[in-house]
Amino acid sequence: DMDFLRGSDMGRIYRVVPKGGLPGGHKAFPNLNEMSSAQLVEQLKQPNQWFRLTAQRLLLERQDKSVIPALKILFEQSTDARTRLHAMYSLEALNALDASVVLKALKDTHAGVREHAMILAEKYPEALPLIVEGINDPAAHTALQAVLSLGEFPAAKVLNTFAEVAEKRGANHWFKVALLSSKPGSSIEFFQLLINRGTFFAEATPQKLSFIEDLGYIIASRDNTGEISRFTQLLSGLSVKDNKWTLAGLKGISKTIKTSDKQKDYTKLKQVLMLMQKNTSSPLKDSIQTIINQLSK
Repeated sequence: DMDFLRGSDMGRIYRVVPKGGLPGGHKAFPNLNEMSSAQLVEQLKQPNQWFRLTAQRLLLERQDKSVIPALKILFEQSTDARTRLHAMYSLEALNALDASVVLKALKDTHAGVREHAMILAEKYPEALPLIVEGINDPAAHTALQAVLSLGEFPAAKVLNTFAEVAEKRGANHWFKVALLSSKPGSSIEFFQLLINRGTFFAEATPQKLSFIEDLGYIIASRDNTGEISRFTQLLSGLSVKDNKWTLAGLKGISKTIKTSDKQKDYTKLKQVLMLMQKNTSSPLKDSIQTIINQLSK
């Protein structure tokens, strides 16, 4: 067993410091709260994280607008990506962030800065072209954030890009989640576009079938008027190419119906399913019958 009292007769360690001295050449830990706002901006250059975070917190609390020019200069001139990031978020906290800073950050040499710029760029329409370019960023986590951020823009402006992402990276779990977590990426229009383009359905891989199953689950769960029936009709067209796609979509719908309000009117969906059943064969016919039975309970 551990002796929790061992060393209790040897005093206490109040602070641990590096052998080479304190960060920034300080002889004693400085009281950042006593520094001027301009001095706090300088602390954003510190290699030590505690100094940078504490300085940024104090700048946020003070809301001293006089440091805005200095923060912009720091963002423009610093060679340290961490400092540029602190400067950008400090500007955002002071309501002084503008499109010019965000657009520059989206082109930053450091992937981490580009990733955070994607988040901040969501409220700037002029940043959309650079976010679209970001889906091909060499850093996967930055490309993923680009997809997440695109979900905040109108569907008409991002659906083609989302289709490209689904075709290239739809087999990746995280990119699938990024697409389906947005309204445009889980819409009937998106599914129709994937069908029209055809590339996504070239091969029925397990990962892509999972994508269609999850899409069916989301559409059925959302239960917007006519969406389930329309999705089912589109699935029936895919059965000509490969029943696996239709089975995957129906499986997603079935998951939702099992837990849905049985009082809902699924009359139109039943009609679509029965028509589909007439024009197909097993095992698809059996899967359709299973859903019809669920709807009839």
